[in-house]
Amino acid sequence: MSRPPTDLLPFNSKLSWMRALALPDEKGMRHLPFLYQWERSQSANPEAFRQQMFGQLGLLTRAAFEYTAHYEKTFAEANFDPSQPLDEETWASLPILSRKEIQTQAEALTPRVIPKSQRQVKRVSSSGSTGTPIQVNIPPIRGYLWAAATLHEHILHDRDFAKKAAAIRVVKDGGIGPQGRHGTDWGKPFTDLFHTGPATMFDIHQDPELQADWLIREDPGYLLAFPSSLEALLPILKDKKAELPGLDHFRTMSEQLPSTLREDVYRQFGRKIVDMYSAQEVGYIALQCPAHDHYHLFQDICFTEILREDGTPCAPGEIGRVVVTDPYNFVFPIIRYDTGDFAEMGEPCDCGRSHPVIKRVMGRVRNLITLPDGSRHWPMTASRRLHEIGAVVQFQLIQSSLKTVEANLVCEKPLDAEQKAKMVETIQNRLGYPFDVAINEVNSIPRGANGKFEEFRSEVTPETAALARANHQPA
Repeated sequence: MSRPPTDLLPFNSKLSWMRALALPDEKGMRHLPFLYQWERSQSANPEAFRQQMFGQLGLLTRAAFEYTAHYEKTFAEANFDPSQPLDEETWASLPILSRKEIQTQAEALTPRVIPKSQRQVKRVSSSGSTGTPIQVNIPPIRGYLWAAATLHEHILHDRDFAKKAAAIRVVKDGGIGPQGRHGTDWGKPFTDLFHTGPATMFDIHQDPELQADWLIREDPGYLLAFPSSLEALLPILKDKKAELPGLDHFRTMSEQLPSTLREDVYRQFGRKIVDMYSAQEVGYIALQCPAHDHYHLFQDICFTEILREDGTPCAPGEIGRVVVTDPYNFVFPIIRYDTGDFAEMGEPCDCGRSHPVIKRVMGRVRNLITLPDGSRHWPMTASRRLHEIGAVVQFQLIQSSLKTVEANLVCEKPLDAEQKAKMVETIQNRLGYPFDVAINEVNSIPRGANGKFEEFRSEVTPETAALARANHQPA
């Protein structure tokens, strides 16, 4: 079946391109209400949408207060009154749920009574990129929402399901060789509604040279990869003079996306990156706008707040904590959960979609650099500049103390003294302080078991930063 010309279709008619233009089966039918609702909510009145969401949040908070030991205690301390409709003031008074509380109080966060429709729970684990993985229970509806949200993201970006889809991902069974793994279609949930082209996958832990050869050979329509994986591929693809003529755009997930990577990809291939922001605990948090590089909060399935240190909402241009609530999880209520991430609020979007905008996702507290006076900021890494100095293939900066940084570098050939000096100067300039930088040339920098990679990590604790600030206070 050929794809209809989308410029002749109204905004909501993309969903008419269904499999053989016939009614889908039962599994396909359950996606349609979500897709229809989310297509409409993008242009809904923000205040009306928020009132509807507060109705759902009211059901969740009342059930959590009545049946869950943790919220029974913490909500009572916040003077929560379940007999009253939930409003903005009451919501803002509810306590923030920490990662440590989920780790240590799982039993107290599990309701004494679970709705019959949600009893077939599934246990999921976060990636543990902070070194403190967590496990939560999710109800069956979370799987339906995740599948429908995946379809929604593809439709939002007008992807052609007839093209080949490729992905570089974590492969748990380790069964993918240098040729990759191949499928005749994109798999679920796409085949519930659409005819699709073939799909191929490669293991993220394989050598980047093999990844590049596979990508050139497959020449897919879309490539899904971690930002760090894509960044490692760019110089290799450039050396191989790869053009990837069939590629429509790149897709990224799971890690912080540097703005420089968007620029590098466009400079090398003339293609854009479409990023997404999600978490295992709550599903999709934000989707990139089709018209811009920023993101729209996907409030339909994850109610997200970007908060200042004092708990008040951030204004556009301010960076704050990402605090999320799953409105539909009654088997392990996740209410005002501090993800550990930071994001910058954006201005309302001119694309016609009314959901709030976040300009960029900044990363976690461990990705903040701490200066000797205790102040913290987001570091600017220098992958392109380091590569120009010494053909750096991969690097990782680790702040080990208030005044020292270790630079682990994988280089094409050994660095000379002049190159090392330039490396140190560049790193100091980008980090904003003359740190004592130790250059370590290594053969490889392994990824974590979750496949993620951090270009910068600080081992300076918040307590050390606070003590440094106190010591630098004027008398």
